[in-house]
Amino acid sequence: MARTSERLAFVFALVLAMAVTVVAIKAWAGPPDPEGDSAAPIPPRETIYRPQHWNLY
Repeated sequence: MARTSERLAFVFALVLAMAVTVVAIKAWAGPPDPEGDSAAPIPPRETIYRPQHWNLY
């Protein structure tokens, strides 16, 4: 009888460990906070393209 209770405790511990692992991974890999600074758009600093040699025809 002691063997089945030990097996039950072992299975319960494995299920608990898997549940904790799944919750931790879901929290770590979740979407970013939309109110955070990293979600803000990057402001333009200057013109992206400025030709060095003006071709005048």
